[in-house]
Amino acid sequence: MSADNKRLSLFSLFGFVASIQAAHSFAAWLIYDGAFYLVNYYVLFFLTIIFPIAGLVLSIAGVIDTQRSGKKGYGIGLAGIIISSIEIIIIVFLIAAWAWINNTPQLPDYTVIEHEHYYNEKSQQELEEELEKMELRQKGYPEGYPEKPLEDFFHLTLEDDYSITRDEQEGFKALTWKIELDGKCVLKRFAENELVLEPRWQWCHGSTGKFRIYLTAYVDGEYKRVSNIIEYTIES
Repeated sequence: MSADNKRLSLFSLFGFVASIQAAHSFAAWLIYDGAFYLVNYYVLFFLTIIFPIAGLVLSIAGVIDTQRSGKKGYGIGLAGIIISSIEIIIIVFLIAAWAWINNTPQLPDYTVIEHEHYYNEKSQQELEEELEKMELRQKGYPEGYPEKPLEDFFHLTLEDDYSITRDEQEGFKALTWKIELDGKCVLKRFAENELVLEPRWQWCHGSTGKFRIYLTAYVDGEYKRVSNIIEYTIES
């Protein structure tokens, strides 16, 4: 047997690695909560789609390469094909389900306002004001907005040990701690069930410099600040 025949097919190897990495990216995308602070949510989604396709193409090329040249790697090439195919089927199913859910017509929350008895008891102006408030709720704005600015809903307090506490509020989507160090965002961390941000999360990229920490929430299609800003500086 020649030396070339004893070598492992690189197509099979890279195809298998890409299929495994696709599973990792898919899992990270599903459980994304801000902990992956160096990778954007949409980058993870892009990698989730690209890796299985690349894994399938490379694994098929690897199987063909092993059959033609006699190189090793037929097994891992076949495994890459199976894994990538399953991943592609799951992704297509999830995208189709997402599209179906988002295209399904839903009755607005304020349908009750059309009830005759309710309508007779409310003036036209009051109805318009309530419709406007309900539309704001659907966009993610909390109860009390716009009378109360978004930036005033949460109050953050810096404790002596540099931990940061927040009060409890309801009605916010994707509540997230945002930590900036020297003007650069270094961490976004899911905050919905976390009333205290410990120093270890604030200092994950270093414990010296100028820190700015505040809460954001997903409102009207984007992340907006919903708290006061905690600022402090630690000299080296």
